[in-house]
Amino acid sequence: MLEKEETMSDEQESFDLFGDMHPYNKLFKVHDRLPEKGRDEEEVLKELEHMANKENPKWLGGQCSGTMYHGGMEHYAFLNKVFNLYSFVNLLQRDLCPSGTKFEAEVLAMVGKMLHGDEGSKVNRMDEQAGAITSGGTDSIFNAMLVYREWGREKGITAPELVAPITIHPAHLKAAHLLGMKLIRLPVNADFEADVDAMRGAITPHTVALLATAGTYPHGVVDPIEALSALALEH
Repeated sequence: MLEKEETMSDEQESFDLFGDMHPYNKLFKVHDRLPEKGRDEEEVLKELEHMANKENPKWLGGQCSGTMYHGGMEHYAFLNKVFNLYSFVNLLQRDLCPSGTKFEAEVLAMVGKMLHGDEGSKVNRMDEQAGAITSGGTDSIFNAMLVYREWGREKGITAPELVAPITIHPAHLKAAHLLGMKLIRLPVNADFEADVDAMRGAITPHTVALLATAGTYPHGVVDPIEALSALALEH
């Protein structure tokens, strides 16, 4: 593979990285099974570096939304060192890794304060804030949908409904399907924002949540979160 990479022709090197879904098939061997003999580590790293160096210029130029979470290369060098310390740890074993409990509690406390969780606790007459660390956007959305469903069940809602603009993240559709919830999706307004009046009209006694997005994938639009929050509090 190294030999192949080092002797690539200009034609091979000029493939359209972002127009071809499988551009590396032309550069490196495709593995369809575990090799009988493991590959040299340096060889693997050289391939990965080649691919990363091919892809980074696109998003570093700013033509990217939601795929790369960039906080500066120096910061990510630091994060890589941190990850290296814990990359092999299963944090379910909290007796062996109490550091995980410390990290989780501090992150939840900081985010709770940032989102005014103490004020929300007073509004909802709850004694304390609570949260959970999730592994990504879909996992986060699924957990929130589960909470809304269970909250509805406590109120006797056996056929829960969610009201949302058509631009809602696809993970809401997956969660609604898996959790047995009805998702009512409505057209957006001329600015591609959630239509508050339309959502108001779709609320029923079965509604357990109003959904919105602070930065939609298709348009980068922030839905009128404050107006929808006020609408939710009305009900």
